[in-house]
Amino acid sequence: MLRLTLITSALLVCVPAFAQEDDFTQRLKLAKEMVDLRPASEQLESALDAYINNYLLNLSASEKETFRSVMLQIMNPKALEKTAVDAYAEIFTLKELEAMVAYYSLPEARSSRDKQKQLNARMAPEIVRMLDQAMMRFRTETDLP
Repeated sequence: MLRLTLITSALLVCVPAFAQEDDFTQRLKLAKEMVDLRPASEQLESALDAYINNYLLNLSASEKETFRSVMLQIMNPKALEKTAVDAYAEIFTLKELEAMVAYYSLPEARSSRDKQKQLNARMAPEIVRMLDQAMMRFRTETDLP
């Protein structure tokens, strides 16, 4: 009887570990699907474009394009992709990843992702204007630098 209790106890301790490992394997698989649906390289390029547009204002269009090209050659989208897969698998639950993959696989979700750049381009100038106004007001109404 004692042996049966020990074996049962050992199984109860081990089974959740196996289930968690299997769950993580499934999450990794879905994380890879998410990176296929929402490529890290596109996010990298989008962030680089935002950086160029917001911080390299004194460069000509050709200098900006040269900077962009060189930066993309230097950066490592594959390393970012691995980071993204690991992050998805570690942060999101299995059910969340299943729902995300289902949603981002829809044609409407793909279309909305493609339009995100347009939305950001339209909103960015207004956000910058608001930040400028807030900064001016902050400087004139406070003693802080």
